[in-house]
Amino acid sequence: MARPVKTGLDYFPIDVDMDTDDKTELIEAKYGIEGFGVLIKLLMRIYRNGYYYEWGENEQLLFSKRVGVPINRVNEIINDAVGWELFDKNMLKKYKILTSRGIQKRYLKAVSRRQQVEIIKQYLLLNKNCLNEYINAVIVNINSINDDIGTQRKGEESKGEESKGKFKIPTVTEIKDYCKERNNDVDPNRFHDFYEAKGWMVGKNKMKDWKAAVRTWEGKDNKSVPLSDRKFD
Repeated sequence: MARPVKTGLDYFPIDVDMDTDDKTELIEAKYGIEGFGVLIKLLMRIYRNGYYYEWGENEQLLFSKRVGVPINRVNEIINDAVGWELFDKNMLKKYKILTSRGIQKRYLKAVSRRQQVEIIKQYLLLNKNCLNEYINAVIVNINSINDDIGTQRKGEESKGEESKGKFKIPTVTEIKDYCKERNNDVDPNRFHDFYEAKGWMVGKNKMKDWKAAVRTWEGKDNKSVPLSDRKFD
C-alpha cells in the first residue's frame, strides 16, 4: 500500500504577542523590521513544507532572492536566530534543516484531524509524552522516505497503473499537475486533505479514479464538495 503523502499547511497560527517574545524581540532589536520579516517568511516556508525547511546553499540563494534581502544578511539573521534557539542548532548542523520543538508541536496540532501524518525520526525533537498526544503521528526513518521517493519516481515512468485496478493515492504534486493540465481552479492541497481525512472514500465506496474525483470538483465556483461526499447531520 502506498505511503500517505506528507503535506504542509495552508496557513499557520501566529501569536499576537510574538514580537514581544524575548527571542523574537532580540532579532528585531538587532535587525529591525527586516529581521522580523525574514523570520515570518521562514516560518511560511517551513509550514508550507510541513515542520522543517531544508537550508542548503540552493535554498539560501533562492530564499534571499525571494525576500529581497542579501544572502549574507539573511545568514546573519539565521545564525542569531539559531543562537537564540528560535531554530534547533543540531538539526541545522547535522541535517541542514530549519525546525524547532515549538514548530513541530504547532504543526502536529494543526494537522490533528488528518488521518495520518509522517514525522521523520531523525528530525524529531518532541519527547515521547508530547508525541503521544498526537495519535495520527507515524514515525518513519529517513531512509524509508528516500526509498519511497525513488519508488514514486519509477511509478511515474510507468503510466496506467490505476487502469489495472490498483488504486494509488496521488501526491499533491500529481494533483496539482493534473489541475494545471485541466486549467481548473481546484485547490490540490484542499482536495488531498479532504480525501485523506475520508480514507480516500467516495461516499461509501473506495475511490477508484482520483482524476475523475478532481473533475467532479470542477464547476463555476470550483470550491464546492460533491454531494456524494458531503456529510449531513
